[in-house]
Amino acid sequence: MSIDQYHFHMVLRQQEMSRADRLAADEQAGRIAQGLSEIITAIARIGRRPARRVAAAGKLRRISS
Repeated sequence: MSIDQYHFHMVLRQQEMSRADRLAADEQAGRIAQGLSEIITAIARIGRRPARRVAAAGKLRRISS
């Protein structure tokens, strides 16, 4: 489906939605965005951990040598 077709269908859908339906869709989109943000943050933390461990291990080796 092209972006123009998608946009057309979304405009039609929004015209048929009630205010409550639109609010519910906005809340759902917010929860999805928050969840994705949490996942990205967790992945970033995981990616940084090994570098810290390696750096700390290197410091310990230098001190004990």
